[in-house]
Amino acid sequence: MGVFYLIKMQKLILTPNFIIDGDTFIAEYNGAATKFRARWIDAPEIQKLGKISTETDLNQWKWGELSRRYLDHLIQGKQLTVIIHETDPYNRILSDWYLGRSNLQLQLLRVGLAVAFLEPRIVYESRNLTKLDIILATRILQHQYYAIQSQKGVWSDAQFMIPSEYRKMI
Repeated sequence: MGVFYLIKMQKLILTPNFIIDGDTFIAEYNGAATKFRARWIDAPEIQKLGKISTETDLNQWKWGELSRRYLDHLIQGKQLTVIIHETDPYNRILSDWYLGRSNLQLQLLRVGLAVAFLEPRIVYESRNLTKLDIILATRILQHQYYAIQSQKGVWSDAQFMIPSEYRKMI
């Protein structure tokens, strides 16, 4: 990972080089392989090497692999519009992803291969959000609600554990 300076709300046109999981990919940015993490969604975890697997792990990893493959199918080899927002504690660039006019976070939610991951500040600090942020946050909840009601993807599996809750166990 190279050293770079973020410009919030900067629009980039990128072609992903590698899909890490359902909410993170690597692309060339400022001359370095850089991780881009989808903002406000959370995909199921994928298998980590060396981990002894339980039934809960196998279930999470199954959905994680499906999510990763779905994202790979959607974006591999294609140019995306990526809107930068900030970096996270893992030095990934939190961003919104578009293929043409279609938001990829919403696509993953609608098919049930990601869950909403909206921080409390969206409610409590909404004065700092743009109108587009508010629209996206609302649509994220709408798309997740559709997937839940339609029992799509992870919402069809009574054994599935929300990724943030799963990570607390490992």
